[in-house]
Amino acid sequence: MKKFFTYISFNGLSLGISSLSIPILTAILSPVEYARIGLFLSAVALVTPMISMGIETLLQIKINKLNIVEFQIYRAKAVSVSVIVFLFFQLSVFVVFYLDDVDNIYILVPIFCFFKILRMAGAGELVILEKPFQFGISNSLAYIISFLFSVVLLNYLPDALWRVFSLITAEVIILGIFFRVYFGLSLVLPEKKFVIQLLKFGGPLVCLAVPAWVVNEYGKLYVQESISLESVGVFTVGLQIALVFNQFTSALLNTILPKIMKNIKVIFNVKYFLLFLFGLIFSTAVFYFCVLFIGPVIVDVRYNEIYTFIGYLIVGVLFQSMGSIASNYANFYGLTYYRFLALCLGALINMAILIFGHSSSLQDVSLAFMLSMAMYSFSLYLLTYQHYWRQLEKKNH
Repeated sequence: MKKFFTYISFNGLSLGISSLSIPILTAILSPVEYARIGLFLSAVALVTPMISMGIETLLQIKINKLNIVEFQIYRAKAVSVSVIVFLFFQLSVFVVFYLDDVDNIYILVPIFCFFKILRMAGAGELVILEKPFQFGISNSLAYIISFLFSVVLLNYLPDALWRVFSLITAEVIILGIFFRVYFGLSLVLPEKKFVIQLLKFGGPLVCLAVPAWVVNEYGKLYVQESISLESVGVFTVGLQIALVFNQFTSALLNTILPKIMKNIKVIFNVKYFLLFLFGLIFSTAVFYFCVLFIGPVIVDVRYNEIYTFIGYLIVGVLFQSMGSIASNYANFYGLTYYRFLALCLGALINMAILIFGHSSSLQDVSLAFMLSMAMYSFSLYLLTYQHYWRQLEKKNH
């Protein structure tokens, strides 16, 4: 319980900063500039898994299975692979930018992804080592630093590029303060056997980046093509408000994650599941009513349309959070293709509603997001439970 309150306290601080940043940024940035940020983050969502190859998740698994020296060597090899992939992506972006007329904000996508991956890997280690205070401080400071830099720079020039620069600066500073070990790693050329093992684990994660992107991000591109760039900005703000809710669900998950990794079968313990589910549903209802009552007071009037669809997005995040438990089970057993199958089903639902339903409003796009997340969560639970039941039957026989 103490760990939970530590996580929830720091996540509450991060939530407060996120909540504070939204009205300030919406007052400074026009919906079009916010749309540029939203589309940048969509690109980040697609590229990040391709650069990371799942090392942040893999290191969480290996930290309890290897001794200290073995783990340090393993970490150096894993990061070395990510560095190589990052350099390939960065060079590719420069070539595309040179050959085509694209927004210069996309040049920063691989850079931001790489530093974000390193910070996520370091933060993941803190969770497994049960160091909630250090995890909370590093996470909260990342929000504070990016917010402060954004306010200063955007007041100088209200351009989305400055917001992205602030996000990158925050990642680098947090790495330098809390996770210096990643800056001090000696890069090594991994042997063929290690690369094959990493590809077996990370390959499916890279594949599932595509359906995951469809579920989470395709709506923004659909809005850009079918409605307007300004509407992308409004939709992005709605998504950011809904994702503030993730701060609470992350606290719940981080509290029970060490227990899960030590005894993965506890995921299907009825007591744990019902407690987690009750916490999610109760917090969803509280958060939704807070948004409806407080949002119109603090968010710029140019974004008032969000209240017509924010409920769908918040419930979608609820389903996404429910699926995170089953996702950890799949990762533990190397069943990442379960996540791939579940995300493909979610992606099909999303695209079917948007394309074949001829959706023409932000409400339609938000409803598609919610239903695709529901499909993802329920199908992933079904797949992982079937695996758990088969394991149980083998043990009994």
